[in-house]
Amino acid sequence: MLNWFIGQSVLLLLFIPWLLNLFRQITHSALSIMWIPRPDVSIVAFTLYDFFGNYFVLFTFIILIVAFILTKRFRPKTVMSETADKNKLILLSLWILLPFLLVFIYSLLFSSLYATRYLLFTLPAIYLLFAMTIDRLGRLMPKREFIPWIVVCVVMISSLISVADQVSRVDKDDWKAVSDYIKQNAKEGEVVFIDPFYQQQPFSYYYDISCFKEHDIYSCNFNKDRILSLDWNAECCSDTSKLTATDGKDGFKDYLNDIIWLISAKPELYSHDMNNSLFGYFDNRKNITASKEIGQIKIYKFE
Repeated sequence: MLNWFIGQSVLLLLFIPWLLNLFRQITHSALSIMWIPRPDVSIVAFTLYDFFGNYFVLFTFIILIVAFILTKRFRPKTVMSETADKNKLILLSLWILLPFLLVFIYSLLFSSLYATRYLLFTLPAIYLLFAMTIDRLGRLMPKREFIPWIVVCVVMISSLISVADQVSRVDKDDWKAVSDYIKQNAKEGEVVFIDPFYQQQPFSYYYDISCFKEHDIYSCNFNKDRILSLDWNAECCSDTSKLTATDGKDGFKDYLNDIIWLISAKPELYSHDMNNSLFGYFDNRKNITASKEIGQIKIYKFE
């Protein structure tokens, strides 16, 4: 245990040169990452569900953890083995709990940064702890060594079923259908706005894959197809809000006389106030002459 703390202290000292940049990024994130909702306790359960793939494997893990904790004493062959098991348990618990607690508390007190993918690095610790509990189950029942193997087989089969279900389930935005709709309906010279800006990447993959491969996808989109979005660091929305255009025409006022298509991805999630959004800006200045919903993506034509 002492060696672990010494190692962590050395890592902290080595990381000090990067702390200033880290704090700068956190400050910027507090201003720009507004699409992540504030977490509650239930979101942790959803994260664990995503990690394990289904409720059966998750409940199996929880039951084994509870049994592990309620065991009055370890049953290792030697005292050294008992100490090693305790150290492993402490290390894995810190690896899992500290990131969750720090991100959760920061998200409640300041700006929300809680997203499941940001906690993926805790997965190895969770799986190692899962393996430890199954191994403990075998040591608690030495005369029934087949039971841990049954648990492993059931977990594997259940996980494979979840993988097959995920592959066959369509639960992602259908950007190919969106791209096809714009190709069929938008005429040359009309302007396409995408909100939020980072959704230009999946859209461009299907609309014009040559731009998707470019280093500056926004410049390529604008120069070839007049595809625009609000600049990532700009506030929405006024006539002078900065856009991703690269030829000097980087304000909304430069396009109000054009026919405009707006592709809004999951507006209920990303736009807390529809009046203070790209949709609200265009809706107050132009008329909607066509609309289309493809999954959670909404498409509007303004004239």
